[in-house]
Amino acid sequence: MRLENINITLQGFAREDDARRIAHCVSDVVFSISERIDLERLEAITITYDYEKTLLEMDCGYETSTQLSPTKDSSGVGVAMAKQILKDDMVKVHMVFDAPYLEPLDNEDHEFFHETISLIAHECGHVEELKIFDSKFPNILLKPYQGSEYSYLLDVMLPSWQEYAACRISSPFCVDETLKIQSNLLVSSLQNSLKESRDAIKRYRIHGDINLVWKECGSPLFAPIRYASYLFGYIDGLNKSIEDDQEVHFAILNNDFYREILLQLHLELQSLWSSRETWDSLDAFSPLKKIADTLYYAGGLHFVRCQDGG
Repeated sequence: MRLENINITLQGFAREDDARRIAHCVSDVVFSISERIDLERLEAITITYDYEKTLLEMDCGYETSTQLSPTKDSSGVGVAMAKQILKDDMVKVHMVFDAPYLEPLDNEDHEFFHETISLIAHECGHVEELKIFDSKFPNILLKPYQGSEYSYLLDVMLPSWQEYAACRISSPFCVDETLKIQSNLLVSSLQNSLKESRDAIKRYRIHGDINLVWKECGSPLFAPIRYASYLFGYIDGLNKSIEDDQEVHFAILNNDFYREILLQLHLELQSLWSSRETWDSLDAFSPLKKIADTLYYAGGLHFVRCQDGG
C-alpha cells in the first residue's frame, strides 16, 4: 500500500534548513519504499538528535512499566527502532531514527548512502510484518499475556519471526555491506554465546537470582537465533543460499551445539513465511517454541511448571 502522507517529527536540529532537508530526503525514500512494502500501519516517524531521550519520553498509547531505550549489546548500539504503538485501538508503528545516521541521505555519493536506505527499509519491513501478524491474530500484541505459554512465545521466539520477516520484506533494498555485517555478527555469536551463557549459570550458583540468570544466560544463548533470523530473511528474500557465504556456512556446520538448531530454525521460518496467508492459530508458531525449548534445555536452563500454572 503506497503512502498518501507521512507524519514526520524533527527534534534537536541546530538549523531549520537542515531539518527540512533531511525530512524531505526521508519522505522521498519512504514514499519510494512504500511502492514495494505495505506501510498502511505506519503512524509516524521521528528523527532526533537525542535518540535515547526521545525513546524514553515516547507515548506508546498504552500503559507500560517498561522504559524504551536504545539496544545496547556486544554487537553495538541501536540507531533505529520500529516501535509498536496503540493508536485508535489499532496496533501501528512509530519509527524513530538517530538523526546523525540519516545524514548520508543528503548526498547520493556518500559512501553510506545505500546503507542508510537499507536501514530505513528494514524498519519499514517491520511495519508490514506487524500488519501480517496483527491481521491474523488481533488483540494479542500490546495486550497482557494470557499465561506463561503466551509470554514464552512472545518474548522469546516471536522476535525471531519478526526480524526474519522484516529482512525478507526489505531485502530488495539490502546492500552487500548489510549482509556482511549480519554474517559477521552471526559468526561472532556462534564463537562466544555458549561460553557466555554457561558463565552466567556459574554466577547463578553464587547469587541465586532466577530472574538475573534468565536474562544473563538467555540473552547470549539466543544471540545466534537473533542474528541468524536477520541473515536468513535477507538471503531468502534475495533468493540466495546460506552456502553462498562460505564463512557462515562453515561456522554453522562446524558448531556442534547450534548446527541442528539453526538449520531447523531456517526451515521453520521459511515454512511460516510460506503459510502466512493461512495461519489460523498461534499453533503455527509452535515449532519455534520447540526450538526455544531445545535451546534452553541444551544450554542448561530447565523449566518446571508450578502448581499455580506459572
